[in-house]
Amino acid sequence: MELTKKEKLIRRIDRHLRVTARQLIMFDTVEETLKFLIDSFQLDLNCDFVCILLNEDGYLIPKVFNGESDSFIENFPINIRNNSSDLLEYPLAFSDSEVEKIHELSDVIRKEKIQSWFTVPYKGDYGVSGVCLIGFTDLVPLYQEMVLIFTDFGKDIAVAIKLAKQREEQKKIGMEWITESLSVNSPIEKTIGKIIERAGKGTQSKRACVYLYIEKDNSFILQEPCFGQPLSLKRIVPQNNKLIDYFPYLAAWGGKALTVSLTMNLKTIGVLHVEEKETNNGIYTADDLQTLKLMAQHMAALIENIRLFESEKEYKQRLHMLLDYQQALVKETIEQDSFVGITNTISELFSSSVLLFDRFMRPIDYSMHPLDNADVQLLIEQATYQVFQGRNQEIWQASMGDTEKKLMIWPINHGGDLLGHLAIHLNLNDMDDFFKLSVNIARNIFYLQFIKQKLVFDTKEQVRDGFINKLLVPNLINEEEIIQYANVFNWNLFLPHRISVLS
Repeated sequence: MELTKKEKLIRRIDRHLRVTARQLIMFDTVEETLKFLIDSFQLDLNCDFVCILLNEDGYLIPKVFNGESDSFIENFPINIRNNSSDLLEYPLAFSDSEVEKIHELSDVIRKEKIQSWFTVPYKGDYGVSGVCLIGFTDLVPLYQEMVLIFTDFGKDIAVAIKLAKQREEQKKIGMEWITESLSVNSPIEKTIGKIIERAGKGTQSKRACVYLYIEKDNSFILQEPCFGQPLSLKRIVPQNNKLIDYFPYLAAWGGKALTVSLTMNLKTIGVLHVEEKETNNGIYTADDLQTLKLMAQHMAALIENIRLFESEKEYKQRLHMLLDYQQALVKETIEQDSFVGITNTISELFSSSVLLFDRFMRPIDYSMHPLDNADVQLLIEQATYQVFQGRNQEIWQASMGDTEKKLMIWPINHGGDLLGHLAIHLNLNDMDDFFKLSVNIARNIFYLQFIKQKLVFDTKEQVRDGFINKLLVPNLINEEEIIQYANVFNWNLFLPHRISVLS
């Protein structure tokens, strides 16, 4: 079926607007975006006048326009309140006889001798709003079916302008420089220092700083360095999850300070704060808020990546250190028959006092760090009491007065056989996965030394019994072998000896 003139016009406009909307995202600045927009209208729709009006603080300001008039721009700014409230809400289409509905803007339109014109309003985030004005000197049919098309196109315009403004802000605050200059290898202090300097200068503030949330302390800690004079409040301990209770200028422009949260994976890791703006009577604007939000996105990602990198690096260093200690412990089991070297090495590894008990909770050895030897008896009593109070437990814990440290006791066993107990005086906050791994290694080393002592003892007893049996016979069979046995026990057979049989 052949299309009517009206349907052809609507399809043509719809196709044009869709193509234009896709191309709008290619530009880096608002000026380029708007210039392309009006050029495309004039080229494809053969209109006589195109103008992009931006809403800035309640006034319509012409950003770009194409037309024959030289006096059009002289009529602005125009107060939005002096015009119809529908102007920034709905697409409007008017002939010359209807322009008076827009009030003040109608006088400007009439001067341009525009017979037919329509508007495309656009509205986005962070105060991005305005209206696109398209006019024809001749009478052009404008249909109500175009309203939906223009409404969608207005949304596309707002998104394109927003993206262009973000790119402008990124260039303004040097985000490309930050991304290129800072990496996970940079110390976190350097990263914070560079970004807050840009935040301070980008928002024209005298002071800028960052508070990072330290989970184990449940606190927001002021990070060094700061831009300008540091804030006096170094630590904030939140009592609830409402950040605004502690940072009253959070994401709120129009005040004497401005704060944005640093968020990563829906988790707040800190805040970026600026104050004492040097322009605009010290009042922060929506553009300042947008600038800080852009910086916060980059900053949160950089800080979190640096934290993960440092955590991984620290874990590898601790693992290498643990392997070195394990080698030292194994060496002690080979070279020494006692537990002294093992206990001292483990105490050095944990930087804590370490006590070793046998299966009956009798102390075998200890190494006090940093406690004094006078505290040994107290630790022994506490450990003994806890073990005998709960024999079937896998781990025991004893409180040591008012200190934050606890005495933790682990059994040393293997295959169901209890050989002894290991006690460590430590802070419970230090008990991470690495610490637990270290404790298990220490228990295994002590187990090996216990087994080694048992084997040595059993072997000596067997050798001693065999030596006595071969010595106390009427006729010696192998004198050389007997002398070798005596040498093992450091017994000089060539000296006189007395033998007694007791019962």
